[in-house]
Amino acid sequence: MNRKWIEAGKTVLIIVLSLSAVLLLLLVVASQNGTVTTQGVISAAKRLFHNESTVGEKNFEVFRAAMPVQAAVMHENGRCGIVYGFDRIDELFDAVGSTVKEAFGSAQQAEPIGEEAWREALTRRGVYFAYDTSIPLPVLASWFSTSRDEDLSVARLIFSCDTEENVILLFSDGVDYYACETSARSETLREQVAFCRPNGAGFAFEAAKEAEVYENVDPYSMILDGMNAALPKYSSSPAFDREARVDLMELLKLNPYAENPYEDKDGWMVYLFSSGTLRINGNGRAVFEDPDGQGIDYFTERMYEDGGSGVSAVESSRAFAADTVGRNRGDSRIYMSEYSKSGDTVTIKYSYYLEGLRAIAPQGGFAAQFTFVGGVPVRIELNYRSYRMLEEAGDILAPHYAAAVYPKSRRLLLAAGYVESKKGIAEADWIIS
Repeated sequence: MNRKWIEAGKTVLIIVLSLSAVLLLLLVVASQNGTVTTQGVISAAKRLFHNESTVGEKNFEVFRAAMPVQAAVMHENGRCGIVYGFDRIDELFDAVGSTVKEAFGSAQQAEPIGEEAWREALTRRGVYFAYDTSIPLPVLASWFSTSRDEDLSVARLIFSCDTEENVILLFSDGVDYYACETSARSETLREQVAFCRPNGAGFAFEAAKEAEVYENVDPYSMILDGMNAALPKYSSSPAFDREARVDLMELLKLNPYAENPYEDKDGWMVYLFSSGTLRINGNGRAVFEDPDGQGIDYFTERMYEDGGSGVSAVESSRAFAADTVGRNRGDSRIYMSEYSKSGDTVTIKYSYYLEGLRAIAPQGGFAAQFTFVGGVPVRIELNYRSYRMLEEAGDILAPHYAAAVYPKSRRLLLAAGYVESKKGIAEADWIIS
């Protein structure tokens, strides 16, 4: 009996010591930003025990910051096109992921090809992915667990399996076209996509041969029956509350309890810190500026020498977007929608996506925008929104009607997006590029 009591006492002692250690750790983390408060301890606990946010739930290790918005499987007897819904693209990538990852990892030196060769590949057996923006090749390679040092960008990919031997990887930034030999087996890829049945998908450059209305449409806009299908509407509202403000400040290593803000002439609350300036408005917007480039620990901890390829900037901004605007995004996903580089300045935008379509959020149209100079973030703009699917749905014009009614002075990219009204309702519509 005494032994049982001794063992029970040991167990209780271990539990008490463990809880004490956790409390001490929370106090240490909470005190990093100054005064220890109950809210600070709660926030510290969230940081310690909250799993790392992910931009998109599936295939995160492959897709990372970006996600194809269109996909197609080319068979001998036609194409299977996917234009709406990330779930179907997830399903396709789940099927072919191992082979396309092997193809990308084993790809040889990229060789320039002509646009005709690219279009020919779209008519032969293979798999096609189109992103919403051009992505630096080194960044895309890192998501496929490999590395590339070419100063090239990728907006569209083709994994051609038309030969009896190995897959040919083709990619384009929308202007130039390249092809690489790989070690992935064509037969394996063909077997993996056998489930995807042709649905009559085509491209605008093909449709323009039969219908003049498509001549002013981006040639690689995908066209298929059902593109005018009813798509659900979404409610949209600002999602920046006190908890989000505290979390943001703590990620930036700013003390949310030590500074008193002032209101500027435009109604923004302005917080002045030695490390930069934080501005917040009542519509879910937050802007942090560090013009001197002092560095933010969240980003410097995730930086490494990448030769200016942008991998660190994308990976760190991706994680920051997930840990801020990504926390309360509702039924949306967040992916990279723009990447641009000028000299040593890199600008990266992330947007909300609904049904696989970009949502044009108010006040800038994006979820988050990051400006890096020399690899250091000097400006962060966040647009906190929460989207909820409604029971109501809305129709969009059929592709040929959309091509006919939009102005000929502008090139139409036949990709739909969600446009938000002043009433906070997001509906699908066509986007003019």
